[in-house]
Amino acid sequence: MLKVKFMIILITLFILSCTASRLVQVDENIIIPKLIEKPLFIYPHYAQVNNLSGKAHLILKINKSGKVDSVMIEKSSGFDVLDNSAVAFVKQFKYKPAESNGQPIQFYIKQTVDYFLVGNNSLAKKYINQVINLKKKIEKASPESQAELQKELLVVYKDFINSNMDYIGFNQNIREFVNKDSFNRWDESVTEWPMHFIVFDDFIKSYPNSPVNNDARNLMFEYLEKDFNTVKIISNSDNDLLQKREKFDKTISAFLSEEYANVLPDSLNYLIR
Repeated sequence: MLKVKFMIILITLFILSCTASRLVQVDENIIIPKLIEKPLFIYPHYAQVNNLSGKAHLILKINKSGKVDSVMIEKSSGFDVLDNSAVAFVKQFKYKPAESNGQPIQFYIKQTVDYFLVGNNSLAKKYINQVINLKKKIEKASPESQAELQKELLVVYKDFINSNMDYIGFNQNIREFVNKDSFNRWDESVTEWPMHFIVFDDFIKSYPNSPVNNDARNLMFEYLEKDFNTVKIISNSDNDLLQKREKFDKTISAFLSEEYANVLPDSLNYLIR
C-alpha cells in the first residue's frame, strides 16, 4: 500500500459514486474498511415523480465492528427527501473494519450518494423484452437446454432488480411477465412497498420441477429480507405508513406460512407471526 498523507479510494455502488478518505495520515500499517454488505438502493418515488435530483455528501463513522455508527451530512443534496434517503441507505452498510497493525480501528470516510434521473421506460422495456424472450425459449427448449435458460432468467431478474429502477415502477413493470395470480396476490402492496421477491416466487411457481429452483428460492428469501428491511425504513420515517406496514407484515407472514414454512431459513422465522 502506498504511503500518502491522505488516501482517496473511489468506490462504485449502484448509480452512486463514493469517495472514501481517512482524516488522518495513512501508511502501510493501515488497512481501510472494505464494504461487505449493502442494501437495495432506493430512489424515493416522491423525488422521481417530482424530478428531484442531487448529490448528498456524507461523512460516515465506521466503528471497530464494521458498522456505521453515525452519519453526518457534509453538504446537502438540496432536498430533505434525498438527504434522508441517503443517510438511511448508508447506515445499512456493513464493512470489514479498518485495521492498524492487525487491530480493528475506528475509521471515518466521506461518501457521496448521487441521485439522478434516468430513462426508466427504456430500461424497463429492455428487461421486459429479455424476460419474455427467455420464457418463450424455455417453453420450446429441450429439457437439457431449459436448465441453462432458466439460470439465465434468474440472472436477468437480478440485473433488473439492481438496475436502480424506482421500486414502484419495478412492481408495475413486472406485471408484463409474471403470472397473473402471482401478481394479484400482492395487489394492495405493489403501490406502496418494494416487492422484488415476487419475480422469484413466480419463477418457482412457473417452473416447479426446475433443477435451479433451490437457487430461485434462495434468491427469493434474500430479496424478501431486503425488501422487508426497506419497508421498515420507509415506514419508520412516515407515521402515515405505519398502519399500512402492519397489514403488509401480516400478508408476508401468511404468504410464508402457507407456501414456504417448511423451507424457510431459521434467520427469517421472525417474519412469521
